[in-house]
Amino acid sequence: MEKDDVGKNSINQELMVLKNLVNDSTNYSKDSFVNQIKTLLSLSGTGSINEEVNKLFGIVARDGTGDSFYRQLIRLLSFADNKNGIYKSVVDTFNVDYENYNLGKGISFLCPALDELTGGISNGELCTILGASGSMKTTYSSNIAYNAIKEGKNVLYLSLEEQPLQLYCKWLSRAATDLGKKLPAQDIIQHKLEEKDKDILFNEVIPYFKNLEGNLYIVGEGDLWNYSLQTLEDKFREVDALAQEQSGHGIDLLVVDHIQLIKFAVESMDPTNVINMYVSFFRQQCLSWLHEKRSIAVILLSQANRDGTNYASKHNGMYLATHVAEASEVIRASSYIISVYTDVGMQFVKSLAVGAVKLRGSQLPQSTINVFADGKYYQVGDIIQHRDDYTMDELMGCSTETSKDLEAQVKSIDFDPFKVV
Repeated sequence: MEKDDVGKNSINQELMVLKNLVNDSTNYSKDSFVNQIKTLLSLSGTGSINEEVNKLFGIVARDGTGDSFYRQLIRLLSFADNKNGIYKSVVDTFNVDYENYNLGKGISFLCPALDELTGGISNGELCTILGASGSMKTTYSSNIAYNAIKEGKNVLYLSLEEQPLQLYCKWLSRAATDLGKKLPAQDIIQHKLEEKDKDILFNEVIPYFKNLEGNLYIVGEGDLWNYSLQTLEDKFREVDALAQEQSGHGIDLLVVDHIQLIKFAVESMDPTNVINMYVSFFRQQCLSWLHEKRSIAVILLSQANRDGTNYASKHNGMYLATHVAEASEVIRASSYIISVYTDVGMQFVKSLAVGAVKLRGSQLPQSTINVFADGKYYQVGDIIQHRDDYTMDELMGCSTETSKDLEAQVKSIDFDPFKVV
């Protein structure tokens, strides 16, 4: 082994020790971090790694192990599995990088106006879906992911709220609509399907889903020992290897549902700092998946705070950046922040208000855009297929004001925007 390789391996090992210190809350202390950083400084010599280690050391000395420390740590860890260890200019590597990086059509938002403005979600881009509890964030993101699978993408869905089996039942309800079948999601979940519909599920829908161009991999809370960065990365690596074995390529899209559920992952840290640390982690995975020279698309689901929900109910479903709950890093790290809003009237006409809070490099729409959304069959988008039930004007032109008029017709329904539907 060459001398340079030995040095690089040593640095990788010590970086992993530093990562493990972060993950092990029982050994959380400033002194342990400082000592490990000093060890890294003694190995790194000169160049980019040494510069990044020095930055980390300066942050610890000045601010301790707060939010900025974790951002810099995640940046430093990206060097750990860099096989070359040498900086190369994009000017010199453009021919190869251009072929590997998707600069064209991205993953559809299922909203033509947003797709036209952005080109969709491309590799290397992090998109946040913002909304209150019960606002169809999971339904919307699942439909984006489902559409991506139909186009040959492999999707890893990190479900920290719903059990994988329950979520998969909903996806099967969605898939059934492609076959012209109506299998309500809750009927599948609660084993209420009639025998003829059960036959359709097992003999038509499931084979159809399994034969889609891409694959779905759902990782639930029960699949993880804990929420540490190392545990998540190990599981991602395991799933990516399975995807490569089954399809010839790895994960293309990661969905995290939802980011606020990780806020107690490190007991000794402030919950907001924890969320921000994990947002930075997912951003890094987006740019350098599993520390390889490979980028993927990432969708984070984020709760809106109460001020945001109240604001949206009075402004046609629109949210502001300040309405992201407990996660300021979301605003900086996201290429796109897309909001979703619904109320009882909009659900009555099967409509979802989709808004843009942030579109990096694109102009923001002046108002929300209403798209078809049918929670019963777990479907968003594909409006043309449903003109038998509702006219295009009803689906695209229904404003929140119209929804309020409809709400008066269904007052018997008790609606709480903070209740999980």
